[in-house]
Amino acid sequence: MIRAILKLALSRGIISSMPVVKHFKSGRDDLREGLSLDEWEYLRDFLDNKFVQELNAKPAQVKARFYRQIFANWAKLVVYTGLRTTEALKLRWEDWETGTEDGTQIGWITVRAIEKGARKTETPRRFKVTQRVNELLAYQRAISDFTQRHNYIFTHPKTKNSEEDNTNIGSFKKNFALALNMCGLLYGEDGKKRTPYILRHTHAHLMRQAGKPIDDIADDIGNLTTTAQRFYIGKNTGERKGLPIDFESS
Repeated sequence: MIRAILKLALSRGIISSMPVVKHFKSGRDDLREGLSLDEWEYLRDFLDNKFVQELNAKPAQVKARFYRQIFANWAKLVVYTGLRTTEALKLRWEDWETGTEDGTQIGWITVRAIEKGARKTETPRRFKVTQRVNELLAYQRAISDFTQRHNYIFTHPKTKNSEEDNTNIGSFKKNFALALNMCGLLYGEDGKKRTPYILRHTHAHLMRQAGKPIDDIADDIGNLTTTAQRFYIGKNTGERKGLPIDFESS
């Protein structure tokens, strides 16, 4: 609004040049704070145990339990890698590679350029992931042949399983809200309802607390350093609170 008024004043000759206007953060940006380490560990343990296990083996609940497991793996991948939620949904098996470096088992993930539903992914990027991510993806591949038949890592069997409709994001959102509500984490300290995007911010927060350089975090999540510093790294990071953590082993 301020810029529009200044442009109008400039066009009418009221001012001779555009002044520098401070960019004010929107409410949306202010709300995107990641989960704390304690919150994430509690949620992760809940996803690994009660969230999936509470559904018994009755035929009517087998599919629901399977959908929850796929969601749990997807959510953990976003926190472990910092991928955008849609980027994680669009991953294909050929985008994941494994190998060794200096005798250590590692992996790489390649994020494709702009695809349907991932408009912010302007350029492809490739980054290294830990053995923990390799193990998570290996487990995801082992539990279902749906993802192998249709090439997408997180293909949802409820959908058409086509190249254009690879997953049911609606079920992921519902499971996210259900899991956080059951954990008492659905609302942040500001009273705002949390969305799945909080998982990506959790990655940035916890990696910074673990001592990873801001430039490296920005490269991983596909943002400029200034953007990562401003919108992803801040309110609950160790550098502000003096709480170093070991996120890699958490």
